[in-house]
Amino acid sequence: MERKRALKRKQEKVLDKRWYSRFEKIYSSYDILDLMEGDKTNREAQREQFLSGEVRNPTLDYPFIDNEQLQRIEERLLSCKQDVLRFEENEVVRDAYCWRINEMVAEVRMAQAIKKGDMRRFHRYSQYIHGKPSQKIFVYTIQRLRDRIQKEAAESSSDEVRNAADVLLQSLPVVDPQTHSDLPVPSTELANRVGKNIATEIRSIARIEDGEKKLNASEIRQAFEQAIQKLQLPGWQVIIDQGSSTRIRVSQKDKAVQIPASTNILAKELLPLIGHELKTHVGRRVNGKRSKLHLLALGLDRYLPGEEGIATFHEQALEEQVNDFDGFDGHFAISLAQGLDGKKKDFRDTFEILQKYYLFDQLSKGKSQEEATTEANKLAYNRCIRTFRGSDCNTPGAVYTKDIVYREGNIGVWRVISTNEKEMVRFSVGKYDPANGRHVYMLDQVGINAADLETLAA
Repeated sequence: MERKRALKRKQEKVLDKRWYSRFEKIYSSYDILDLMEGDKTNREAQREQFLSGEVRNPTLDYPFIDNEQLQRIEERLLSCKQDVLRFEENEVVRDAYCWRINEMVAEVRMAQAIKKGDMRRFHRYSQYIHGKPSQKIFVYTIQRLRDRIQKEAAESSSDEVRNAADVLLQSLPVVDPQTHSDLPVPSTELANRVGKNIATEIRSIARIEDGEKKLNASEIRQAFEQAIQKLQLPGWQVIIDQGSSTRIRVSQKDKAVQIPASTNILAKELLPLIGHELKTHVGRRVNGKRSKLHLLALGLDRYLPGEEGIATFHEQALEEQVNDFDGFDGHFAISLAQGLDGKKKDFRDTFEILQKYYLFDQLSKGKSQEEATTEANKLAYNRCIRTFRGSDCNTPGAVYTKDIVYREGNIGVWRVISTNEKEMVRFSVGKYDPANGRHVYMLDQVGINAADLETLAA
């Protein structure tokens, strides 16, 4: 009885109770990434034509974008925003919903631009939502990559590795290493100190004794079920998928972890996945719904850098040492396409540089020339598809910039940890970006702090 009364008192203190359910229904009515998918048969045909050289660039179809549906969604968003502006007295709540709605309206209009083939509007909306890649971070990335290539080539006895290194180095810009002097990789002392408790917690969520053991689908399901119970994630289930899927999928919309029946992975590879997906993405959503600002379950505007930054930080906590910030591939590809090296690129131009990188990477790992080439083509093509999804693939620089959030978000989170370690106690409260001063201010204003975390499980 006392627990029920405590829960009732907490619900009475919810600041956005009037708006959350209405907004959540609109939020759940579409998924922008689903809208960017295409017909599988057509996409595969485009892939074969591209890799064989029959076409310069693939032609991506977007059959799931329905402009009439998007127009209805935009009308609902704008109506909700109008009512929030008119009736909400709490300034923080009003601003939080208006900014988030503005972001979603931009996303809807971006989808409409995709359908129309309007690359200028598509790219402008993408940058409005997710931003532009940082030139300083790109310079840091290039210098780190150059250092790695030169070191591995010098140490290798393989002519194939050295030749691939030479070709790749000629494709990369020369940068001044002094320009990224303020981007130090976290020290071993800092990483070990702040990561110790996180790593212990993740390991306790799903107890795995032997990290080198191969786990089958049934054993993976047991580990996820244990984690769901430990993290108190209501309504979640784990399903073994008998279909054609080849990777583990976590769907917040369906509250389900889907595991392909044929899956076999090392136990030590499962822990980072649990830390990334369940502890971070799902846990922050559940905790956000338990807080006094329910919008934190779905995210404040521009929360993704913090979301992915914290998720990748949780993965790094399980590592012995942090050698680099996370999210290299996505940031590298988008920066190249955007022309941060001096020239904007289309799909083909971006692919050719990425293919050189992946070829060197695969050869360095001991693959034969044939194996490395096949894998490099696959990896470069898949990365370009992620980078150019939504675009016509022909317009230089017109890309979907979302994937910069992994690297820039990881860097932002480590900056917060190194300068304001106390903010870590609030990382799990909901979907916000701890490196975004406006977000931190809003949480402070409504009193969501360490003390508030103690009531989350009530």
